[in-house]
Amino acid sequence: LLPEDDAATVVLGSDYSIPTVADWKELRSQCYWVWTKNYNNQNVSGYIVYKAKSAGDKGIKVYYDGTPSVSYSLFDAHIFLPTAGHYNVSRLYGLGGFGDYWSSSLNADYGSGSLNADYPSNARYCNFHSSGVDPYFNSDRCDGRSVRPVKRP
Repeated sequence: LLPEDDAATVVLGSDYSIPTVADWKELRSQCYWVWTKNYNNQNVSGYIVYKAKSAGDKGIKVYYDGTPSVSYSLFDAHIFLPTAGHYNVSRLYGLGGFGDYWSSSLNADYGSGSLNADYPSNARYCNFHSSGVDPYFNSDRCDGRSVRPVKRP
């Protein structure tokens, strides 16, 4: 996305941006993910994404009703990704059931791997629910999906 099209950059300034697909892939593979139905006793479901304590923890996902194999707590470095669902036209879908978070990456042509100039209104997003995390979905950019900004160094 161009900076003027990036909601995180526009609202928070030039140090921030919407993550790319590569950023979502890195988060998925380098962190320890734990599903919760009740984050911080607020009755909100989603993933607590911890900074991995060891190389063996990287990429681990503890899904619905799973028990973390190592000790992580809310005192450890983490972010929370709530299941905010998404808007399509004027209706909210999936609130409390799944999360859809935009990337700044436009949809690529599956065959060539290059940007698909025929569909610039289409972008990638990360979808997750109690049993999976997938950063490879795509949709029309006019759909209402969540934004989780990242701060660039």
